[in-house]
Amino acid sequence: MLMEDLKACGFPDILIQSWKDSVGDTLLPLQEKAIREFDLLGQSNLIISAPTSSGKTFCGEIAMARALTAGRKAVYLVPLKALAEERYHDFQQKYARLGLKTIISTGDRRKHDFAFQRGDFDLAVVIFEKFSQLLTRNLDILSLIDLILIDELQMIGDSGRGSSLELLLLKIKVARYNCRLVGLSAVLSSSGDLANWLSAGLLTSSYRPVDLYQGVLWQGRFDYRSYNSGQIGSELVLDDDNLAPEDQLLRSVVNFIETGEKVLVFLKSRVSCQYFAESITDMVEPLRADDAIKALSSGDRTGLGDKLIELLEYGVAFHHADLSFEQRRILEHGFRAGKIRVIFATTTLAMGLNLPAGVVFLEPFKFAPGCYHKRLLAHHLNWSEYENMCGRAGRLRYTDRPGKALLLVNSEFEKEVIWNKFMLGKPSEFEGHLAQKSTADLMLDLVASGCCRTLDDVAGALQKSFSRAPFMDEDIKEACEFCYKRNFIVDREGACESTALGDTIAGYGISCATADQFLALLARSSDLNEACWLYELVTSGEMTDRARFSVHGRLEDVRLKQIQDDLKSHGLVEGFSLEQ
Repeated sequence: MLMEDLKACGFPDILIQSWKDSVGDTLLPLQEKAIREFDLLGQSNLIISAPTSSGKTFCGEIAMARALTAGRKAVYLVPLKALAEERYHDFQQKYARLGLKTIISTGDRRKHDFAFQRGDFDLAVVIFEKFSQLLTRNLDILSLIDLILIDELQMIGDSGRGSSLELLLLKIKVARYNCRLVGLSAVLSSSGDLANWLSAGLLTSSYRPVDLYQGVLWQGRFDYRSYNSGQIGSELVLDDDNLAPEDQLLRSVVNFIETGEKVLVFLKSRVSCQYFAESITDMVEPLRADDAIKALSSGDRTGLGDKLIELLEYGVAFHHADLSFEQRRILEHGFRAGKIRVIFATTTLAMGLNLPAGVVFLEPFKFAPGCYHKRLLAHHLNWSEYENMCGRAGRLRYTDRPGKALLLVNSEFEKEVIWNKFMLGKPSEFEGHLAQKSTADLMLDLVASGCCRTLDDVAGALQKSFSRAPFMDEDIKEACEFCYKRNFIVDREGACESTALGDTIAGYGISCATADQFLALLARSSDLNEACWLYELVTSGEMTDRARFSVHGRLEDVRLKQIQDDLKSHGLVEGFSLEQ
């Protein structure tokens, strides 16, 4: 099916030409199948479950463009701010010329929030948690929205953030408005369960237009399996099988660079990213990334920025959360342009990186908190994280050669374990995590949004969740009493109604426990300095729960010492640490 054929579907010539310039003249098999067999241009809900680089993102864009060109509004949901920024700039470039207004709403981008609440937009790009908050403040905005597109829908099974995505989808399901849902997901075993929950059709595919060799690198040899055919193969990357894992990685990256490949290396820590980026400059010839150096030099100069400029003299960079959005954008542009040869990036930012590479190296681990303590530990990547990182290699329209994704291991035993898990294994079943949220938080959110007016409404809504969350009537009654006592909710003629205080708490995504802690603090004293407030904030349950997403290392030791001394003067030192 040709891109030109979409003119018959009512898409304007200027948009068709824009798609031709960015995507090509021909639709991929997945995209054609979605249009011809799965009503992509219609009104029914749909989930597209397919591997990275299969073309599912453009399927979503076609559905979104269909709504926009019919004069209706669309919302594009993404899990990360970096991904939201990328989509926003891309859509601005494509749709502004058509007279369509695109806005963005994230924790850092709030200037468009009032426009969103008024419906003053055609297309809104929003991150999951922010959209949930916006719906809590004004659920009636759904009456103006024709299509909600959820990118990375498999995140509903994530133990950390899945509950937020599930809650916002639950509110959409319970609401009286009939918004169309289109979800884009990695290949997962539970896609059928998710499709049933959303009353959606399910289009699945396991084919990549450009093949991908996924395997394990050990003692200089890359043993791999073809994504499309399943065929097993082996390739000698290094002729020295006695190298330490660290030297093996560096030497292998250099070998691929020398053959003209662009390389991404995903590591579990920021320290490792900077260490390896600095180490490899001793092994490669200088190759200045002039545009990136110029852009970084003209911006705000920081210690990390100056270090990047040194590395860019060799076409090398690191990429992690301590960099500003603008710094990351400059590096990503330099990599896509071919001026940066290798980027060492953290696994936590992998989902937000839309960088086509020839070769990807990745550690099979990430840092994440455990169930009983917030201290970070090394855990295996889950299946969707693994596929997402591997999928950066072998991207259509950038190469016709199979991409290579090499897992890094430290022993023969670990090689066998990782091979069996990722090459011979399959996506595991996944489940919802709504029960991880407190019943009080769920109740207040559902009441504040207007979804629920009684305890029976709350119980009924939770029964409709993807998790089928096991909340008992006693749990709901206890949560209701908690909210009543703290004036988050009041009884209006037998119905639950949130107060202005409750609306504020739910509308900004603050937990009931944290709100209760701050209210108690206000009741004790009205004469608290900034240091005391800082202490209360960083020791609150809300901040502890979000610690895994926070950025550490931005405050200098001197400033932290000043804060600690201030806290000591008020007798508040318990639990406070200078550890970053």
